[in-house]
Amino acid sequence: YGGHPVELSFILKEFFSLVGMSYTPATSKSASNLLSFPVIRNIKSNLSDRHARHLMLLTRNNAALQLLFNYELLSHQKTVVLFGSDFSADQSDLHICLNLQQIKTCMADGRTVVLVYQENLYESLYDMLNQHYTLYGGQRFVRLA
Repeated sequence: YGGHPVELSFILKEFFSLVGMSYTPATSKSASNLLSFPVIRNIKSNLSDRHARHLMLLTRNNAALQLLFNYELLSHQKTVVLFGSDFSADQSDLHICLNLQQIKTCMADGRTVVLVYQENLYESLYDMLNQHYTLYGGQRFVRLA
C-alpha cells in the first residue's frame, strides 16, 4: 500500500516544511524514491550543530557503523563504540551501570558514543536524548538513571 500519491506528496511537503527542510517530490510514484533523501548531508548537519537534538540512527544491521566512519561522519579518535549482546553478563545491572558511567565520561569529554545492541540502555538515556538538561553554573547537566 503506497497511499494516494497526491496526498502523500502533500503530507511529505508539509512535514519537510515544518522541520525546516526542502522537499523535492519524486519523479516516480514509487515510495522507494524517498531513498534519494540526502541522508549523509543531514547527518553531517546534525552532528555539526551544537544545538541540534542528539542523533539516534536505527538500522537493521552493522553496515551503518562502518559507513559512518568511511564517510568521515565520525572520527575514530573522538568516538567510543559500545557493543552489547544477549549474553547474561552484558545484561547484568553491573554491566549496565559501567556502560552508563562510560557514557557520562564521554559526554563530559565531548566524545561521540555509538551504541550497538544496547537496547537495555535506552531507557536510562531518555532524559539526555530528549534534552531535558538543567543549567547550572553555565554547564548543562542531565539525569542518567
